[in-house]
Amino acid sequence: MHLLHIAPDCPVYFCPRGPSLFGKTNWGKVNRFDKVIDCPAIGRGAAFETGRVFRSFKMVFVKGRSWEETPLYRHAAAQIRAGRAMWKCTSPEALLRRLEHDVETLYRSMQAHGFLLQEQVSRRIEASDGPLLQPFGAAAYPSTIRGSHEIKIALNEAGDILFLDGRHRFGIARLLGLPAIPCRVVFRHRDWMRRRALLEETAAEAGPEAGPESGRASGPLQSVLHPDLVHLRFSKPAMSGVPAAFAARGWDLPEYWHPREVR
Repeated sequence: MHLLHIAPDCPVYFCPRGPSLFGKTNWGKVNRFDKVIDCPAIGRGAAFETGRVFRSFKMVFVKGRSWEETPLYRHAAAQIRAGRAMWKCTSPEALLRRLEHDVETLYRSMQAHGFLLQEQVSRRIEASDGPLLQPFGAAAYPSTIRGSHEIKIALNEAGDILFLDGRHRFGIARLLGLPAIPCRVVFRHRDWMRRRALLEETAAEAGPEAGPESGRASGPLQSVLHPDLVHLRFSKPAMSGVPAAFAARGWDLPEYWHPREVR
């Protein structure tokens, strides 16, 4: 399973496009990964931290407010009163119980264990490894533990990270400042793949055999703080030429293009 690991300070945005690209009604039902899609520019939505779930979690877990005060509860309770079930809850009281039990248990579990992949959660439940994990294996738990249920993201044409599914886990992990959140990539835009290919060609100039005899640049190498590029290593001369190469093609550099020395 190939995963991208999202750092706490990596910008993440909501996806402006729905899952109709995959013939589904919500991203949670999309179980195909690492696809390359060729479509018009997708762009990006608002930052993840502006979302109703993250703001509500911050109110409760950081500021100590009650769930009833949060925009998440108020919105969901209004939907339930209008006749729509939310997270399998059909009354505001059931919604509040879920928030106070399931979400708060998830927070405490991640606080204690860090971020666990679904396979790790399943193994620990089978081994009865701690009461904080047991609720997730209960028959009444409203979610599913399986490999395809990891947090889902995508990359748009510029390489921006687009959030798709798993906002409770992702929001809590961001609040806790966990160092690297593993996510499955549903799709990458074709234009991002073209940009990445150029960078891979540029990075090839700084291979392990670099040196005066090979004709390749030697000296300190650099990497880029982009989750889809962290495996690449660049010589300083090659790195300095990347902005001009992108500009010549009418491309913007990724927002988090911050080279750092690795050797």
